[in-house]
Amino acid sequence: MTYPTTPSVGDLATRLMADAAKGKKQRGGRHITEVPVHGGSKEAGSRIEQAFYRRLSAEDRDDAKRAIMEAFAQRTKLRREIRAGERTELSAFDRLCLKITRSVRDVFLALLNMERAFRGRVFPSYEQIGQEANCGRTTVWEALAALEAIGLIERLRRYVFTRKGGRYTSEQTSNAYRFRVPELLRKLFPFWRRPSPVPADEISRQQQRADDYEAMRATLTEDERIMLDTSDPGLGRALIALRKSVAAKGGGSLDT
Repeated sequence: MTYPTTPSVGDLATRLMADAAKGKKQRGGRHITEVPVHGGSKEAGSRIEQAFYRRLSAEDRDDAKRAIMEAFAQRTKLRREIRAGERTELSAFDRLCLKITRSVRDVFLALLNMERAFRGRVFPSYEQIGQEANCGRTTVWEALAALEAIGLIERLRRYVFTRKGGRYTSEQTSNAYRFRVPELLRKLFPFWRRPSPVPADEISRQQQRADDYEAMRATLTEDERIMLDTSDPGLGRALIALRKSVAAKGGGSLDT
C-alpha cells in the first residue's frame, strides 16, 4: 500500500509559474526562482523527502541482499544458456536480469551499506557511490538505471532551495534512494524465504489511514494546504502571495 504524499514547494511553485505563463507548457521543474531543476524534484528537507526514507529491518536488508544475488545468478544462468543455444527467446524479466552485472551488484551493495550506516537516510552523490563501489561515475549512472528498472531501488530527485541576496535560488542536489524487493525477484527465493500474504484486515487498516488523511486535507483551505506542504513558513507565505497575484490576473484558483 502506498500512502498519499503531499506536494513539495517545488510542485506548488511550478504550478504557480505555469498559471502565470497563461497556459504555456513548462519543461522540467522551472520554479519560482526561474532556475530550472529536473521535473519531479522535491525540496531537500521537505516533508515529502522525510516521508520517502525507509529504514530497513535486518530481515529486509537480508532480503534485499538475497534479491540482488539472485538477480546476478539469474544473469549468469541466462548467459550460459544463451551461449549454449538453449535459450532463444527472452522475457522482459530476463532482459532486466541480464543488466545486473557485477558492477550493478556492487553499486547496490554499497547503497545497502550506506542505508545501514545512516539508518535509511541514503542520499549520496554519484562520486560517493563510485568510491564505495570502486567504479566510475558513468558506471554508477548505468547501475542505478538498471536497479531502478528491475525494481530494487526507488529514486527521489532533490533540489535545495536557499535565499541569496534577498531572493530565492534553487539548484539540483544528490538523489535520495530507498529499497524494495519486487515480487518477480522474490519468486527466485527458496520457498521458505517467501513472505506470507498480507492479512486482509491490515490492508483495510492501511486504506482507512489513507482515506482519513485525504479527508483531513479536504477540510483545509487552499492557503492552509500550501502552509502544510511547505517546510519554510516564510516561503509558504510568499507562495500564497504569488497564488493570489496569479488569481487576480485571471489565472483562477489553484487546487493543491
